[in-house]
Amino acid sequence: MNEVYESALMKARKLAALAAAGVGGERANALEMLERHLRRHRLSLDDLRTDDRKRRVLECFDVKRKPMVNADLAALGVQCLAYVLNEPVKCHTGNKAFPWVSGKGRKAKPYAYGSVLIADLTDMEEEDWRACFGHFMPDFLATQKAMKAALKKCLSGFVHQHQIFRDTREGEEGPMLSEEELEALAAAMGQAQGSKWKRPAGRLVQSDFLLGA
Repeated sequence: MNEVYESALMKARKLAALAAAGVGGERANALEMLERHLRRHRLSLDDLRTDDRKRRVLECFDVKRKPMVNADLAALGVQCLAYVLNEPVKCHTGNKAFPWVSGKGRKAKPYAYGSVLIADLTDMEEEDWRACFGHFMPDFLATQKAMKAALKKCLSGFVHQHQIFRDTREGEEGPMLSEEELEALAAAMGQAQGSKWKRPAGRLVQSDFLLGA
């Protein structure tokens, strides 16, 4: 690469950084200057990409509590990653042992397993993922807990209704979901309704430029 190209590329990256940090008219002016500069030097946004992504291990659980294996939380993590990157996601999910003393005596273990997501991300992309996942995780766990309780109650009611056990008195009915329990379930499922995570204003990533954000 010649010096002219390197100089033009460096200026383009500075303009992109100004656009990412700016707000309102400042951001609009920086984007306009960036577009003109790219056309003048026959550059594209792909030329601005830097290979600063590193392999990251993202914890798909509440890091303030004991690590837990939850495939649904891992799936939520993948969805949050796709939302943050605004592009097809290449990642892996699995379980990893984390330092955590559980149990007592001889049965005590110095670790506990938790669900993780492995992906190549920049520092900012990782930070945005953690903010996005942390925003939705509490409501997701509350919904999951309410649905499990409702499912258990439905199973119990089905077993009693069809008398799938011994020594049942004729006409006995099992416990079914009450109106209060149904309302609690609906409230838990709708708790995150309209609660959309947004990247902090003024912080744009490369994909925002590509999408014309």
